[in-house]
Amino acid sequence: MTSMIKASLLTLAIGAAFHSADSRASVSLYFSDSNAVNYCQAFTPGVSNTIRNRVIGAQNIGTATIAVACNYTTAHNTSDSTDQNLAQVYQVFSNGAATPVTISCTLLTGVVGFNFGDDYSVTKTLNLAPGEAAYIYFDGNDNPTPSATFNNGAVGVNCNLPPQVYMTDVELVWQAEDGIGT
Repeated sequence: MTSMIKASLLTLAIGAAFHSADSRASVSLYFSDSNAVNYCQAFTPGVSNTIRNRVIGAQNIGTATIAVACNYTTAHNTSDSTDQNLAQVYQVFSNGAATPVTISCTLLTGVVGFNFGDDYSVTKTLNLAPGEAAYIYFDGNDNPTPSATFNNGAVGVNCNLPPQVYMTDVELVWQAEDGIGT
């Protein structure tokens, strides 16, 4: 063999050794924890808005249930559906009332007017005793076509916050490549 052919074959062998179909980084779960006021606000502005932002969350100081909207960011990567996808949302509540309360939240995904196949909604409820704290949890299994994520759609949650209840915390879980090859 000529040295040119040997060099070409060596180059191909080295390239094949460094390239494999599984050379992408592993996908890991990441978590963020934030005060609910960073993501959520009352539907109704002005004097009828009885939601007060507190250091420990948003509290309904009124005498009637009020609607609160929370919006979350999803990042998209056109080359891989596993990059930076929101996978789970936890809405955390604390009952500051003297009586039990029922909280309902509706997860909404998709974009109004565009049908990307990811539009759906699901409602969940939570019963809280006085002084109790708990969360409502949404993930891709709430989708009529279950997936590991919310299918890259826009993601929001609307909650009905009873009087004297705090929406204290929002916990988001997403998956992204960790930079470590598999």
